[in-house]
Amino acid sequence: WGRRLLAGALCLLAIAAAVGGTLAAVPRREETNSGGESERYAAIKSRLEAAGCPPFPNKNGSSDSDSDSDSDSDSSSSPQLQALSWLADEDERSVPTHDIPALKQRYALAVLYFATGGADGHWTESFSFLSPQHECEWNEEVEAYRYWPMWWWEAVKQMLLPDAPLFNKKGAMCRNDEGIVDHIWLAENNLTGTLPQEMGLLNGVRHLFLSSNKLEGQFPPSLGNLSQLEYLFFSFNDRMTGTVPSWIGTTESMKEVMLDGTPLEGTLPSSLASLPNLEVLDFGPGCHLNGTIPPFGAKGNSKLRLLSLDFCSFTGTAPSSIFTMADLEHLHLGGNHLTGTLPTNMGNATKLQTLTLGSARTPTNNLSGTIPPGISSLSELFFLDLTSNQISGTLPDSIGQLGNLQYLFLGDNKLEGSIPGTISELESLVFFSTAQSNLTGDLDVCGMPLLRHSEADCAGDDPQVTCECCNFCCSRELFDRGEGIFGCAPKLP
Repeated sequence: WGRRLLAGALCLLAIAAAVGGTLAAVPRREETNSGGESERYAAIKSRLEAAGCPPFPNKNGSSDSDSDSDSDSDSSSSPQLQALSWLADEDERSVPTHDIPALKQRYALAVLYFATGGADGHWTESFSFLSPQHECEWNEEVEAYRYWPMWWWEAVKQMLLPDAPLFNKKGAMCRNDEGIVDHIWLAENNLTGTLPQEMGLLNGVRHLFLSSNKLEGQFPPSLGNLSQLEYLFFSFNDRMTGTVPSWIGTTESMKEVMLDGTPLEGTLPSSLASLPNLEVLDFGPGCHLNGTIPPFGAKGNSKLRLLSLDFCSFTGTAPSSIFTMADLEHLHLGGNHLTGTLPTNMGNATKLQTLTLGSARTPTNNLSGTIPPGISSLSELFFLDLTSNQISGTLPDSIGQLGNLQYLFLGDNKLEGSIPGTISELESLVFFSTAQSNLTGDLDVCGMPLLRHSEADCAGDDPQVTCECCNFCCSRELFDRGEGIFGCAPKLP
């Protein structure tokens, strides 16, 4: 009996040990509240709301601040609740619930990911978003020329970001020691949907690059909270709507705004003309803006290097104050409905390299007046387009002093008199057109070594212009027959 009792006791001990091990192996469940939320979920939600985050939608569709509880739409899969659920219960980094700045930053970037199709597989690259790493590591190295040719990147760098390194990463980045995301580069990454209000929580962001995506809707007003924003690139988001946000004109840190190809409507806020650090402003082509152009340069504090408002629907005059800006290099105002006379002080913007006040396609401006002799002061100018206006008077002899000029478009105007012989002194000229300009006389372009395309009214039995070396000749008769844009045809041998 003693041996049997001992064997039985040992058996019971083995069973108890096995059961205990099994129970120990069962993970302890996170305590939940009556709504089925984990304690961590409820704590993070409470702290984010107390820290000023936009209200969370309830799972029945209404926000916590919404008094209407009868909504029967289901918001359980809203980007906000998806991000909150991930942050509380799935994120392996497990940010402490008392670290409010860290929670806000990680939450806001997660909302961006869920709101713009990242979790649905729309993003071309995920760039490590929602990985256990710190948000400063939510990026990947890319070859710049993978998206655009290297020569294009170099041109952009020179024109827009001359003091910045050539970007070799995309995603979220921190160029500081505080762990604060200050660069978001998600251009050409197939982002869809609308930008969430939670973007305004990322108030350390200085560079925001979201160009060439499929974003919809309007800019969230909360982006006005990004008081340190310097670079705003949203070009070619042709599904976005709304007006130009007023907060752009009050963000004094702003240096460059690129919204070309994004069909915003309404007027251009006059406050943009007063931004003390603005260097680049590009809304065209492709904008639907109207009204008048603000008086850039009127306060004498403009650092603008590029102002591009071409192919919009602006009316009124071309403000003469624009030509007082000492740093202006590129001015594009063609393809609008501008009237009035050419500013007589055009020659004061001595750093101008490209000047577009005309267009060979509709819509066109209707500027009048004469070409000021002071245009010869634009010694760095290599592109001049005055096409399809109502410019009169003669072409000044001083045009020959523009030694860097490569492209000269004067067609479809009301000029008069002879073409000055100084044209032949433009040895850098590549493209030249005086088609339908009413100029007369001899045009000698035979000795221009770089000239590839030249147009003049040298067609017909009684041509207005004699041009032995022009490769296109134009006439009113050819124009009436629909030859080319301005009645031009290749010159016969």
